[in-house]
Amino acid sequence: MRIGIREQLGLLVLLTTLVALAVVAVATWVNNYNFVIGIRTSGLTLTASLYANQLNSNLRLLQSSVVAISTRIALQSALQRYNQGNNTDANWVRAATDMQSALSGGLSADMLLEAQIVSKNGTGVMGPYGLLNVTSPDIIGTIPLPSYLNANDTPVYLGDNGTGYPVELYPNLTFTSTVINSTFNMSNAFWDGTPLYPNSTILIGPWLINQTFGLLSLTVPVNNDSSILDTLGWITIVCSAQSIFALENSLEGLGATGQILIVAPHTPDQKLPSSVLNRGTMEANRTAAKQLDVHFVLPPLQNASRSTRHSARAYGMPNIPFTMQSYPAVLEAFTTRTGVPNNAGSYISTHNEENIQVSAGYALSMSPMVNWALIVEQSHGEVIAPIDHLRNVLVACVFGTVGFMLLVLLPLAHFSVRPIRRLREATKKTVEPYRYESEDGSGNPRSSISESNDGLESGEEEGMTEAMTAEAKKEGLIRRISRWRGGNKKKDAQHRNRQPRQTFRIPGKVQDGKHVVHDELTDLTRTFNEMSEELMMQYERLEERVKERTRELEISKKAAEAANESKTAFIGNISHELKTPLNGILGMCAVCMQEEDHTKIKRSLGIIYDSGDLLLHLLTDLLTFTKNQMGQHLTLDEREFRLADVCSQVVSIFDKQAKDGSIKLLVSYQGPQDGLETANGAALHNGFGPYGTGRVRDMFLWGDQHRILQVIINLVSNSLKFTPPNGSVNVRIRCVGDAPEKAPSRKGSMHSKQSKISKGSKRPSPRASRRLGRVASDSSSSASASRGHERAKYSDTALHINANEPKAIPSIAVQERSSTPPPQNARVLLFDFEVEDTGPGIPETQQQRVFEPFVQGDIGLNKKYQGTGLGLSICSQLASLMKGSMTLESQEGVGSKFTMRIPLIFTKERADSTTGSGMNSRRNSTTLAPEVDGNVSPQRKRSSSELSIDGDPVPPGLNGFDTPAKPRLVGLSQPFFAATSPLESPDKQLAAIERVAAQAAQSGDKVRVLVAEDNQVNQEVVLRMLKLEDIYDVTVAKDGQEAFELVKESMEQRKFFNLIFMDVQMPNLDGIQSTRLIREMGYSAPIVALTAFAEESNVKECMDSGMDFFLPKPIRRPQLKQVLKRYCTTILEAAEDLPEKEARRPPDDEAVSPMT
Repeated sequence: MRIGIREQLGLLVLLTTLVALAVVAVATWVNNYNFVIGIRTSGLTLTASLYANQLNSNLRLLQSSVVAISTRIALQSALQRYNQGNNTDANWVRAATDMQSALSGGLSADMLLEAQIVSKNGTGVMGPYGLLNVTSPDIIGTIPLPSYLNANDTPVYLGDNGTGYPVELYPNLTFTSTVINSTFNMSNAFWDGTPLYPNSTILIGPWLINQTFGLLSLTVPVNNDSSILDTLGWITIVCSAQSIFALENSLEGLGATGQILIVAPHTPDQKLPSSVLNRGTMEANRTAAKQLDVHFVLPPLQNASRSTRHSARAYGMPNIPFTMQSYPAVLEAFTTRTGVPNNAGSYISTHNEENIQVSAGYALSMSPMVNWALIVEQSHGEVIAPIDHLRNVLVACVFGTVGFMLLVLLPLAHFSVRPIRRLREATKKTVEPYRYESEDGSGNPRSSISESNDGLESGEEEGMTEAMTAEAKKEGLIRRISRWRGGNKKKDAQHRNRQPRQTFRIPGKVQDGKHVVHDELTDLTRTFNEMSEELMMQYERLEERVKERTRELEISKKAAEAANESKTAFIGNISHELKTPLNGILGMCAVCMQEEDHTKIKRSLGIIYDSGDLLLHLLTDLLTFTKNQMGQHLTLDEREFRLADVCSQVVSIFDKQAKDGSIKLLVSYQGPQDGLETANGAALHNGFGPYGTGRVRDMFLWGDQHRILQVIINLVSNSLKFTPPNGSVNVRIRCVGDAPEKAPSRKGSMHSKQSKISKGSKRPSPRASRRLGRVASDSSSSASASRGHERAKYSDTALHINANEPKAIPSIAVQERSSTPPPQNARVLLFDFEVEDTGPGIPETQQQRVFEPFVQGDIGLNKKYQGTGLGLSICSQLASLMKGSMTLESQEGVGSKFTMRIPLIFTKERADSTTGSGMNSRRNSTTLAPEVDGNVSPQRKRSSSELSIDGDPVPPGLNGFDTPAKPRLVGLSQPFFAATSPLESPDKQLAAIERVAAQAAQSGDKVRVLVAEDNQVNQEVVLRMLKLEDIYDVTVAKDGQEAFELVKESMEQRKFFNLIFMDVQMPNLDGIQSTRLIREMGYSAPIVALTAFAEESNVKECMDSGMDFFLPKPIRRPQLKQVLKRYCTTILEAAEDLPEKEARRPPDDEAVSPMT
């Protein structure tokens, strides 16, 4: 399918616009939706809470007014006299007058309408109408009672004698009497079966008089002022419910469709029944409350302009109760504690009792008299109206923009791709038949090719016939289908011989005028025209290029000879290095076979062990270098580290070697200002870095701590090896200053060079372009070769000659991303790591070659000092990997100074507990890292005079039990810092130990070990090493299949193996497959891998197969002890019986093998 670039461009722009609009629209929608919903939710919640507070205030005002009247002295005195037997009318005259003044005076004139006093035991002269009935004189004859008529059909008004005190507002109290003593009987009052107490309040109502007015009553006890427990009687006061009506009719904060609803439980006291309350709380149980009936305290407001959502329960309609679950907001208010004042909350989308979708806020009235819930209800459409408006705006913007883009894109795309179409027409001329039918049918070759091509076309043969041209045009899909269907191959070959022969032709130039705006297309057109000119020049320069290629071949020949010369010298050198430990091994073995003294035999075996260890280190370094040579690249593990830790590690490693050789080892820190003269002419030594970084030694940097330490250890090891006694080795870490910003890389491509030329006012001629092309090529190669001064200095060495040969030197080209990101916008500082010694120095003729592989100072040095000649080569490679360089300054008879300059990121500075930027190795202990000499204990105590490098402990080196989490550093036997992650988790270790203990307890025998090993020598080694650890019950399997069968047999006989040592490479069934089969069989005890493959991938493969630990060959006794200590806890430590010297000796595999 072919789609023109114009259509592609239009679709791309349209798609990009749509994606951008979609992203903006979605982000705007989500943000504004959440914002509006949050505002609406909080608004409903706040409004409901405020109105609930107002309702609670109104109820408390009524209650306090009624309680205040019950405490009036005239009323209490009359009740006391009545209770003492005074039942005359004169007893109540003063009380009636006082009550009328209380009802009609002050703020209570419009609220308190009439009162009725009842005795404490229900007796009185007025019978069921109480002891005293009082009506406010302000309302007599003004409030007609609905459904009440006199005998003459005249209305009954509130306050009329008899029927003017409606029974709907007066509670029917019942009384009981309890004898307290001979002189006092306590009267107990009940209402609807509920006992009343001295602080009880009964609220009845509201009782509707009309649509805008109603009455309610409050009944409280008249308690003796001298004793609250002495109830003199009960008073019921009828109040106006106008404040509640005013609250329900409020419109503030309700929008255009909001209304206030007051909902109460459908019970006589308008409280939640005890059957729905959670035990011990006043909170309703949600499940029980769902079926509880509730009703509206006042009829919902009906207004066509605001709300008709409750027409079935409006004024004039029966107030039918409904269940709580039919109105989720009511259920939520009574059953859920929101933690907000008044238990307020809200629903953006819910439904009311008539199943109409609404938005509601709810809150509870906290009055103890009733359990009322206040609901603020609004139309759902009004609440989400801003969301709907936003949606419409976004949709309109998206579709409007799409329509506008469709109108504008097509014309713009058409004019934008015109240069591309011109370029396409020009490129059609690059490959054509000798005779191509032109568009005008003239049959002449295209005339747009430059005049330079005339010479190329003059030797062409005569064109093909029209029949052959027509046959060529038929070549295409039909021919491919016929070949696919198995056509005759011979005919295809004949046809291919007859098809038109094509030839490369230099493309013609594209018409290019002046441009106001320059873009990629104008650059492409200009580059295309320049390319056409360059092609012509290349044809002219063919002979010159042949000579240039000949010179390159000569250079390659010299490089091959230099490499061959270096490797020949290396063969002799490495032969000597390998034969030296082999001589010790073979010679001491011959001595041991003739010795009978056990002490001498043991000493000879120690020499054999040390020689084997040296041989292992040599082989490890060679294999590592070979792996790098084959393209397995090194990587950087960059993380934050403290600069002082590097020096403390160096000092702890080489302190004893320096003392034994009577060499003074010094480590110092210097800043950019160190060495400058002060005002009095003295040299400045303050050890401070650039401004804002603090002391150099206290800096925390971002880089590969292991690689830096590897380079320094190699350099210090070489210096100590070549420095004579009473000499000195100085290690200086200098902060040079801020690293310069990198200039943009330049490549010698025709495009970049021609682009720079095009910015000038004049255009170069073809000959000038040719010269510039050569200059660009030369400058590109020289720029990469002259990164530092040492590159120019060593430009004629094999290391430089072979720089572009992929197999000439180890390839270090990969820098993996760190597991943790580096700090943002941090300062990059340049550091010089210098190692200067007072050794014999290096001749100037050899200084150019010491950084090459397999090369040392000279042949005499090779004979005098040990080494493979790989150390400095690897140091140089590591310096390049860390974006730095390695330089050498040496003078014969004076000494040498090696400097590694690398950039490091400054992260922070933290002051140490001590001061000083320099240190002497004689003042430092060696507890921070493994020692060069294995006879030195790593547990020596540090003195109080130690410098700040010992302030922070450095993790100990790896022992035979630890396994590094990263691959081994190239050129050394192990990393210098312990791995932070163990081979297996503590839970897994504990589980393995528990499995071994369980199986040992189940079998009741000693520890049983299975060794799967095919080599008889290795079998003997493992058996004897296990006997040294007091393990004698050992079974040997010659391959993985036999190991599997032995484990299966032991499980069937219930005689389990407590530990399995599994070789990885075995015949019939290897260790990986055997482990998987054993695990599938249900064997759960630990399995330890035994293999000479020690790469990280091998370790991972063993762990994935089900093994618990990895023990590399050759097996070291400390490593074996650690494995047995971990998985066989019942074995006593053999180390307790060792001599003190051997017990303090670190494992042999912890020794660092310095390189040359």
